[in-house]
Amino acid sequence: MIRMDPWVVTIALGVAITCSGIGLLEFRLRPVVEELAAVQVQNRVTGDINAALSEINTDYNTLVTTQQDQQGAVLAVTTNMAAVNALRNQVADRVLSAVETIDVHELGVPLGSLLDMDLVWAKGPAIRVHSLVAGTADVQAHSEFTSAGINQTLHRILLDVNVPLTVILPGISVDTLVSVQVCVAETVIVGRVPQTMLSGLPRVGSQEG
Repeated sequence: MIRMDPWVVTIALGVAITCSGIGLLEFRLRPVVEELAAVQVQNRVTGDINAALSEINTDYNTLVTTQQDQQGAVLAVTTNMAAVNALRNQVADRVLSAVETIDVHELGVPLGSLLDMDLVWAKGPAIRVHSLVAGTADVQAHSEFTSAGINQTLHRILLDVNVPLTVILPGISVDTLVSVQVCVAETVIVGRVPQTMLSGLPRVGSQEG
């Protein structure tokens, strides 16, 4: 029978307790870290996207031309797809640049989040967790017609910016999505909504004034 020295048993027991404690800590922290990481990165990226888009200046007449009859009623709306696509590419570049500036992101997880008690939940000193953020940008454009009053219609060119993100944490990764819609050009059309959209973008929300 092999007899182990007491100090060996003590060290082995200490290692086992330490590993169990680390495993329990990771088990309790993982869902909190995943949710917190997704929310913080979403907020950061949304703010960066809005800031980047606010620096882009567009003009309705650059993106769209209208065809009118002799009475001045709008018969057709023609979209300058080259200008729209150039704008989409510009926005996508700005968004990707904003995502790349995040680089290493630091999260703070309060120790109280480990306990299911209201008194200490989300309180106490924070455990620092570092993460990396990677993402792409998908920018789509569409037209929207909505009523703007009696015999008036608001025509808007909208960009839907979707940014799929992967937040890479120690040992895990979290996928999330940031979606932002921005109006890049608009005008009020007096009269009925034109029934023709030439070289057109997808048309939604059509409503006659």
